Order: sequence, then C-alpha cells, then structure tokens
Amino acid sequence: MTTKTDELKPCPFCGGPGDRQSGGDGESRRYGCSCANWKCVGHASALFHKNQQDAVDEWNRRAALQEQPNDASPFLQEDDQHDLHRFIETTEDGQGYDVGKDRIKRLAELGVVSNQGFGRYSVTMFGYWCHERYWHQNPSLPLKTIDEYNAEATENARRRIGGEGNG
Repeated sequence: MTTKTDELKPCPFCGGPGDRQSGGDGESRRYGCSCANWKCVGHASALFHKNQQDAVDEWNRRAALQEQPNDASPFLQEDDQHDLHRFIETTEDGQGYDVGKDRIKRLAELGVVSNQGFGRYSVTMFGYWCHERYWHQNPSLPLKTIDEYNAEATENARRRIGGEGNG
C-alpha cells in the first residue's frame, strides 16, 4: 500500500525549499528531509526513518513550529532586557558598565553576558541576538561566535575596499 507524501514545508532555519533524502537498500533503506540550501544548518540530514511519510511528517512538524509568530513571547523579562541594553550601551565606549553586581550576575546566569573573570563581563552572541530581536532588527540565524562574526566583517570590509579600488 502506497501513501501520498505531503509537500515539504519551507526550511525551518532559512525558509528555503525542503528536499527529500534516502539511502540504503532493502530492509536497511532509510529516509530523511533536509534543506536544499547546502549553506544552511538545515542541510544536514539524518536518514533514520523507515518510510518517506514519517520523514516528511517530522520535517513539516519542525517547520510548523518555526512558522509561529516571531514575537510570540520575549526571551528576557523586561528588567533583564533593560539591564542588557544598558550594559551594551555603557560598554561600547570601553569605559565600563553601571549595571549592579546582582543584576550583571543574573544576566550571566541567563547566558546573555559572560564572566571573563576579575569583575569583567562581555556580551555573548546570544545576548546580542536577544538585544537585536528586542529592538526589531531581525537578527540573523544561525548564531555565530565572536571570531566568526569578526572574520565575516573583515572579509566584507575587504570586498568593499577591493570593489572600490576596481571601480
């Protein structure tokens, strides 16, 4: 008996088209779904479903979760968001911060700042993401480390400088 396989919903990570995958023969044949965009984190696929319909159903369930409104609920409480904003605002000039000790420890427990030792803290990439999301700046996913972010910014600057010199 053959069952109709539903259409794949867009990728829950980038919104691109989904792609069906299969591998193996006979009893060892397995199915999965992934993003068609090889640069997307959703491209990595595990082939562990015994039939295509189960793979499609799981993919579409994950995609449906991603379709929920982006602002359905805040990640941080109002006071925490204010403290994070103030921390970012006061540390941009390199002069330190004026967020209280208990409040900064709370931000560290939430994972939006990181304790660097000796009373020094820095904003995590998750912290920047929460901050940008709160201010409706549509932060990008997947999250990147500071080093990855800096490397990308450096490469973009090189391209702009190289492009200006050739024009």
